[in-house]
Amino acid sequence: MKNHCLHERPEHGKIFVVNWLLGTICNYRCRYCTETLYAGQDEWVSIEKCEGMVDTVAAQCERLGKTPYFEFTGGEVTIYKHLPRLLAYIQGNGGKTGIITNGSAHPTLMDQVLGHLNHICVSFHPRYANHEKFLDNVKRSAARTTTHVNVMADPLFLDRVEAIFEALLLVEGITISVQPLQENLGGGGIMMKYTDEQRALIESMETRAPMPIREEAFIYRGRMEILEPAGVYTAPQITNGKLNRWKGWECSTGTESFVIDERGDVYNGWCKQEFYGSVLDGDDIRSTSVPIVCRKQRCLCNIDIL
Repeated sequence: MKNHCLHERPEHGKIFVVNWLLGTICNYRCRYCTETLYAGQDEWVSIEKCEGMVDTVAAQCERLGKTPYFEFTGGEVTIYKHLPRLLAYIQGNGGKTGIITNGSAHPTLMDQVLGHLNHICVSFHPRYANHEKFLDNVKRSAARTTTHVNVMADPLFLDRVEAIFEALLLVEGITISVQPLQENLGGGGIMMKYTDEQRALIESMETRAPMPIREEAFIYRGRMEILEPAGVYTAPQITNGKLNRWKGWECSTGTESFVIDERGDVYNGWCKQEFYGSVLDGDDIRSTSVPIVCRKQRCLCNIDIL
């Protein structure tokens, strides 16, 4: 069956996204993250291996007529000491850059990183984040690059979630998404327990969240058009509304994206349905030229959905 979920803006399909988990060192211990994402058991990928993979993706994108976009995460990716050099290398080779961060970095480090970013996603983790410091780093980011904020809707801390959401509404030029959470970041497909009132609050905030598109903004992904039930949705609306059942349908992960896990293994998406090789082993990694057919019961990762 043909693809059931399409980009609202077709030009997003011309951007090849590499979502790369560079390492597992983090200064937070969020209960909805798997321990592997913060235990520090996997070392950061060497800068030489990273630059080699950048070259591989850049060459493929040149053949495909697509723009490579590398989005780095962890762990807390701002801890990686070579991050500014890596971002500069990508931009120097015609690529676009982004990171997913918890917004806890020192302002000096944030300024160094922001100088090499086309996009930043700052995630608010309510148990650990300092409200004022987080807000300051969001404002700092918004002044220099395209900025998106993910607010992680932990049901134990929805008062903090609501407080930061209201404060973020006053920051000009950012986009915001309020994320209902799954246990172990969706590894088992089990949503955290929310009351009806909590779910309604999250849906209300997501509906109120601004989605401004500035003329100079770099937007690599956006809302998705679903054929049935017909409509245009954000990724959290798709997962929260249980619209993410696409087994048997064609899927464009692999033709539009790679993910690279903490071991350097390359897959089509975080569903890890298709394995393409290892960055660390120096494999000849190539993207597929045709869509794959989904074999999973549900699509759980926002990166994969978009």
